[in-house]
Amino acid sequence: MPYRLLFLLFWGLTASAICRAQYSAFSYPWQASLWHNPATAAGTHAHQLQMSYRHRAPRLEGGIASMHVQYAHTWQKARTALGSWAMLEQAGSGRFRQQAVALSLSHFVPLQEKLIWRLSLEGSYLQQSHGFGQYTFGDQLSTWGNTGQPSAEAFPDEQLRAWNLNAGTLIHSHTFWVGVSARYLNQAVLRGTGAAYRLPVYWQAQGGIKISLPNYRRQDALLPWIGYRRYLDYQSFDAGMWAQIAPLQAGISMESLPLGGSNDSRLFLHAGIDYEGYRFIYSFGSPLGRQALAGHVHEVGFSVRFGAAARSQRYGLTAALPYDTLP
Repeated sequence: MPYRLLFLLFWGLTASAICRAQYSAFSYPWQASLWHNPATAAGTHAHQLQMSYRHRAPRLEGGIASMHVQYAHTWQKARTALGSWAMLEQAGSGRFRQQAVALSLSHFVPLQEKLIWRLSLEGSYLQQSHGFGQYTFGDQLSTWGNTGQPSAEAFPDEQLRAWNLNAGTLIHSHTFWVGVSARYLNQAVLRGTGAAYRLPVYWQAQGGIKISLPNYRRQDALLPWIGYRRYLDYQSFDAGMWAQIAPLQAGISMESLPLGGSNDSRLFLHAGIDYEGYRFIYSFGSPLGRQALAGHVHEVGFSVRFGAAARSQRYGLTAALPYDTLP
């Protein structure tokens, strides 16, 4: 694929994403992988471009729409990778919008021939927009209906901004992976003209194994995986099972199993294709518990991976992540 075409595609989707937005959670670890852990930037391919879109709660006004675009480049001999991503989210007819961009640097160290340790540091810029401009004083409903006499004063829109430091680490071979990441390590203050609050550290962890299917090709396997998230007092657990039978992929997962507190879980079914470096996955989620009436979740992921990977395997510098199919 020509580099110019990929460059235009990447920045075009990033710019247009402002109209779509991003909700910062996806249903499996390698969807929007740099958000889950920046250490995943280093891969067996020289270039990786990924686009993810998610829409949930369609029965609410405006729903919650999401978009994440990422690109990673790996220098195999330098054992270094550069990752970048843009994410946006919008909830409720444009009244809340969150935008962020990030740049990460990852380094990987071979511990054994096929065992790799990855470390990553990431800087990001976060902006939140609270659009109160659609409301005016006096727009309330009375016991008998609309008051009908709104005033002319409009609530001002609020813009909050912060620079953040994030980090991630990952240990893996071609048959297992375990990773931990932390966002907002500097606990920056998200400031605006009339509001400010400190961002707490957001912890994420994922892990899984690859079980090769007997009598099948080396790419065909089952991938059970688990995940954990913690943000202030909120904790949740994710788990899933993935099947790769080239070129088809399918899976089932449970998102946000509560560890205390209320239930906001979702059951997902995944299906797609991975062929010649192109991967397309569609995911359908059914909310459970208190969010069951909000409507289903639709998630789409598309990725392009290209560049010579045989060299990295020959020199033993980068073992493939279990879910990263080889060319």
